[in-house]
Amino acid sequence: QWQKINNILDVFFEKKYLVNADNIIKKLSDLADVHLLQKSKTSLELMGFHDWKKLYPEHFGDIDKIVEFSKQFHPTSDDVLKAFKKKENINKEEAAALKNLEKVIRGLTLVELKKFLRFVTGSALKPKQISVEFSNDEHRPFNARTCSSLLYIPLNVKYNKFKGMLMKIINDEMNQDMTWVLPHDQQ
Repeated sequence: QWQKINNILDVFFEKKYLVNADNIIKKLSDLADVHLLQKSKTSLELMGFHDWKKLYPEHFGDIDKIVEFSKQFHPTSDDVLKAFKKKENINKEEAAALKNLEKVIRGLTLVELKKFLRFVTGSALKPKQISVEFSNDEHRPFNARTCSSLLYIPLNVKYNKFKGMLMKIINDEMNQDMTWVLPHDQQ
C-alpha cells in the first residue's frame, strides 16, 4: 500500500517522497507548503504577501492550517463582481453587456468561477481588479489579457447567446491562450 502511495506521489510531484506510517503527515505538510504556497508565490506577491510566512506564522506548520489559510483566497461571485472596474459613462449597449456578464458570474459554480478567473487573470485566486472593455469583434467576442486582468466582452448579444458563448470558453480546456475564436456556425 505504501508503495502505491509513493508511486502516485512520484508521478504527480516528480520527486521521491518515500512516505510511510511514521512520516506521512510531515511529508504531506511539506508537499502542501511547497505546492500550495511556495509555487504560488507569484500570485501571493500580486496580492501583496511578499513575506507571507513571516506575516502569518500561525497559519503554517500543518496541513489543516495551510488549507484553512488558503480558503481566504478562494473567490466568490461577489468578490469577482466587486473586482470589476468599469468606465463611468456607459451607453445602453454597454450597460446591457455588463448586466449579462454579472448575471452569468452570479450563476457560476466555484469550479466554473475559478476557470473564468484563469481565463481572465491567469489565476484562480480572488482577484483584486478586473478591467472590463467592450468588443464588436464577431470572431473574438470574448478576449482576455491576463497580464493586465483585462476582459473584453461583446456588445449587442442577447443573454442566452452571451451565456452560451462564455460558458463554452469557461468549460473549454483549450483556452490557455486566453483568446477564443467562435466557429462560424456558432456566430
